[in-house]
Amino acid sequence: MKKIAVITGGATGIGKAAAKKLAKEGYSPVLIYNSSKAPAEAAKAEIEAEGAECRLYQADVSKEDECKRVFNEIGTDCGRIDTFVNCAGVTKYIRFSDLDSVTADVWDKLLGVNLIGAFNCCREASKQMKKNGGGSIVIVASLAGVRASGSSIPYDASKAAIIHTAKCLAMALAPDIRVNTVSPGIVTDTAWHRDDPSYNKEAADAREAAFIPLGYVTKPDEVADSIVFLATDRSSNITGIDLVIDGGRKEVHHGQVY
Repeated sequence: MKKIAVITGGATGIGKAAAKKLAKEGYSPVLIYNSSKAPAEAAKAEIEAEGAECRLYQADVSKEDECKRVFNEIGTDCGRIDTFVNCAGVTKYIRFSDLDSVTADVWDKLLGVNLIGAFNCCREASKQMKKNGGGSIVIVASLAGVRASGSSIPYDASKAAIIHTAKCLAMALAPDIRVNTVSPGIVTDTAWHRDDPSYNKEAADAREAAFIPLGYVTKPDEVADSIVFLATDRSSNITGIDLVIDGGRKEVHHGQVY
């Protein structure tokens, strides 16, 4: 029986890249999407065109009952879960200085998906993994959870919290299940600045590249390579770490390096 890799947020970007690379490793990807049905179907078609089986499930992972439901369905349909990649995430662009825009609704939405939803998914995935002797979990966090730089204060806080939560889960689920996080910096083909009307992707990538010693903005495939490493037996003795993937990016604040 092929191993099963479940990926939330697998319809686009890093999640899609991870699903395709895991398929090449011999896994059958299972993609969980919320509202991105068309992109999820397109990702499924791409994966199957390369010879792998791929399943789709819909769920709002910020809701505990839906999270339980979808992982139970996957466990029943697939018979097992070997790897879980939590790539689902949301943000809201709010300048750090604009504290009045950081409302309770913003906190609820970002923590609901990025922290609570991620925890709920890990818990439910781990239940299925334990039935078959264990597995591995990789959570996509962010450089914003390591440094004070990102789309908003609530986003930074949610990512910092999930990094620490993953370390706690690594202790709680050992020795059968390994739990690690990856923290990308700016990644091409993502839309974290979608709420900023002045955002220009090409200009922003060029500006960011100036602060990256390796000279270019990280690609989704590069993050996916690290996810696959942590998800598979190649990292069998690694748990509870956060792997930063940012090309060595320097810290910047208002255009100044510090």
